[in-house]
Amino acid sequence: MGFFYGVFTRDLDVAPLIRALPVIPMDSENMHITIAYIGDKRPSQEVDDRVGVSLNSIPCFRVKLGQLMLLPSALKPRYWPWR
Repeated sequence: MGFFYGVFTRDLDVAPLIRALPVIPMDSENMHITIAYIGDKRPSQEVDDRVGVSLNSIPCFRVKLGQLMLLPSALKPRYWPWR
């Protein structure tokens, strides 16, 4: 299992885009944009708390998406069905 910091995209309708890709879609409430991939080791609670404090100080902003990346590769994309 991998750990990451990300932003949920619950208000962003990406269903038409996902249907056009060679991937198995995940539940829409789990769709997100990964900001930083941490790896297979869970970050310490101290690091997690510091990231949370830092992110809370950033005001809301708009993002324009330009490119989608399939991971780990375009030939073998995967997903984790968090249930």
